[in-house]
Amino acid sequence: DIERIKQAEKTMHEINMGGSAIGTSINVNSLYLDKIDKEISAICGYELHLANNLIDSTQNLDGFVYVSSALKNCSVNLSKIAADLILMSSGPRTGFCEINLPAVQSGSSIMPGKINPVIPEVVIQVAYLIMGHDVTISMAASSGQLELNAFGPVIYYQLYEATYALNGAVESFTRDCVKGITAN
Repeated sequence: DIERIKQAEKTMHEINMGGSAIGTSINVNSLYLDKIDKEISAICGYELHLANNLIDSTQNLDGFVYVSSALKNCSVNLSKIAADLILMSSGPRTGFCEINLPAVQSGSSIMPGKINPVIPEVVIQVAYLIMGHDVTISMAASSGQLELNAFGPVIYYQLYEATYALNGAVESFTRDCVKGITAN
């Protein structure tokens, strides 16, 4: 998943800066096209380059859909892992009880020894959130007409939130759950 996300991230380094309404660069000084990506790269600190097809990049926001899909794919896999951990740690008396998850929250007063799998449950909830964001991003990207992409703001917001939520979930999952698992 990390490799998929890195591959998708490359699309975010491609910028649509044709200097004209629909990306054709018609009537645009060639100095602009030669320097704009280098100037923006210097300002933001990322190595950016002009899109190979400025008209396509004006009409389509598919790079954002690609990144969202990679985040969703990672979320689906993390959700599966979290669900497996919940099942493998179920018990203590009538479940699988093959592993012990770290005790993060008190269990049940009527089931002594029960550990609530709250961190894997959080990971699953974040995965659902990211899957929903992916649907929103896909629909918004498909809703632009011709060169008008009026739904960019919702795409950017949803992608930012998905990235932020996934990062937090992975950090917590690793720190508060995975590192503390023991075999039973």
